[in-house]
Order: sequence, then C-alpha cells, then structure tokens
Amino acid sequence: RVEERDVDAIKRKLYVAITRAKRFCTLSYATYSHREFEQVLARVITELPEEVFVKQPARNASHGDAGGKAKLNTLPELKKLTKAKYAERYVSASLLNNFFECAWKWYFQNLLQLPTPPAESLEFGIAMHAVVDQILKMSKTPSDTELGEIIREVVARGRRDDKARARAGREIENVLQLWVKNRLPEIKLARKTEESISATDKRFPHLKIYGKIDLIENLPARPHDGLGAGGGEKEVRVIDFKTGSLRKKSDIEKLDDEGRMSGNLRQLAMYSYLLRNNPKWATDARESRLEFLEAKNPKETFYDRVITPGDIDLLVQDIADYDNLVKSGEWINRECHFNSYGKASAVCEYCELAKALWV
Repeated sequence: RVEERDVDAIKRKLYVAITRAKRFCTLSYATYSHREFEQVLARVITELPEEVFVKQPARNASHGDAGGKAKLNTLPELKKLTKAKYAERYVSASLLNNFFECAWKWYFQNLLQLPTPPAESLEFGIAMHAVVDQILKMSKTPSDTELGEIIREVVARGRRDDKARARAGREIENVLQLWVKNRLPEIKLARKTEESISATDKRFPHLKIYGKIDLIENLPARPHDGLGAGGGEKEVRVIDFKTGSLRKKSDIEKLDDEGRMSGNLRQLAMYSYLLRNNPKWATDARESRLEFLEAKNPKETFYDRVITPGDIDLLVQDIADYDNLVKSGEWINRECHFNSYGKASAVCEYCELAKALWV
C-alpha cells in the first residue's frame, strides 16, 4: 500500500540497503501473513532487473560455496558482535528466562529484538494486564459499565479481527467483574502499579538490571520484636499477575537439571533483588506473590513466598553465568532447553532459524 509519489523514494532506500551487501544479498518474503492472508511481492521488488537475481523457494535456497564459507567465517564475528552489544540490553527476568531456555531465543528476541506477531494467548494476557492496571490507577471502584468501556478501549488496540476482539473482551469481562467485586477491595490503597525499577551491581558494573512490577503494596510497619526484626522499616508486597493456566507450587519451586529456578520464581527473586538494590526503594519485599487471575478455585489464586537470600544467590549466579557465557562466546554452544509441552513433533523455532543462518 504505497502511494505512487512515494515509490521512487522507497526504491532509493531499497537500493541503498542492497548495496550494503559485501558478498551476496538475499531478499525474502512470506507468502502468507501471520493472519493467514495471502501476500504478493511488493512492486518495488518485482521491478528489479531479473538478470541480477536467482529466484527460488526458500526451502531450496542455498548460497553455494560462497554462502557456506561465509557462515563459517562469520561465527567468530557473531561472537564478537554479541560481546560488544549485549551490555546495551537491560538484564531482566524475561531475558534470563529466554537465555536459559534457548540461547538462540535470547539472541533473536532480546539482542536483535526481532519483531514477531504476538500469539493470541500473549495478546490476551497483555490486554488483561492493561485493564487491571487502569483499574488499579482509578480512585474508585469502577461500575460494570465503566469496566466494560475500559475493556473495549484496551481490546480495540489489538491486532486481531473483530470477532476475536469481541471474544477476548467477553472473556476479560467475565474474569474481571468478579475480580473487581471480590479482590479489589483487599488491595492496599498505598500502592504502585507497573513500576519500572532498575539497579546496578558492583559485581556487574557494565550491566543494567531492570524489571517492571505489576503491583507493589506498601505494608504497615511491623513492631520491633526486640530481636532485630521489625522496628518500622518500610516493607512491601510485590504481586505479579498471571493469565492462562495455573502453575503448581511444586512446579514453581522445582529446580531444573542445571540447578536453576523456574521462570516464575526467577521473576519474583528479581523483584526482591531490584527493590533492595534500587536507591529509591532500598527495601525488602516482605511478601512476593503470583496471582492467577483466571483461577476458578479461590484456594489456587495465589502463590505466596518469602524470597530468601538463597533465592537471590541463585539469581545472581544466573546473571554471572549469562555474563560469562556471552563474553566468552560459549553461549553459541549452550544446549537448548526448549519445552515442547508434550508435543513430540514440536521443535525450537529459534534453533531452526540459527541452523539456517549460522550453524
């Protein structure tokens, strides 16, 4: 969808991009969009002179000997590039989760920040979080009508078609009507939502460590017990809202084969770490909570935990391992821990992409 008057400007930009190639240039496109609509090749591509291109389906694509040599020669360059650039990215719990699941997932998602269309479940979760955040920022409890208006406004921002948006809106409304009635009155008025917190650590002075906490509740100070506990220190409860399927306590707390925390527990540990090391907060999370918004059984709604020094030690070890593996270039050789969730035929799409490009 390009205006006629803009075609020449776009051609110039395309030609500039093509001439940056040193050995060969590959132009690729998807025949179908992520919404499964058929796509045609852009006119500015189809009008390029045919004699300078070899056209073939992607499954048959090969750059021949030159391409093979280029792959081998550029792997050391890739290690150098990641070492030079990785400190520009914030170290978050989600980054560490991606890295220890699959280093190539980290490379494409976190380092390159390759854009990908969100899955429907992810888009639903983003919308649910946005609605909850707006509710918590209100000075009063919203009526059913106000809640419906907030949901429609948030869902309208999504990429899905009208039917999918309407379905998502109904599902969110069914969940949050009960949440507003039963749960919202329990939440402290002294609170912060979607709070971005960063910290530095003298052990990793070159890294920027970051997280965004869904909800922070200020808790009343505990009285001094004469044994060093309490005494009026500022303490908080951190809450991370979860959509989708529930997680059992045993799954959340189970260490993997490398002795690393689950992604959910790593997230809670990161929040405690940031609150303690951020100069503005400099406080402890007295309580850390996962709140499963779609839980049917009230007894399954919360996972509560006090983050221990041992949990923080595991998190710091994760940061140190991530730092060392990227600096040394050994991240490329790290085993993939992709979980297909019972689908025997499922493969890690990031490893497959890496094989096509590098390996």
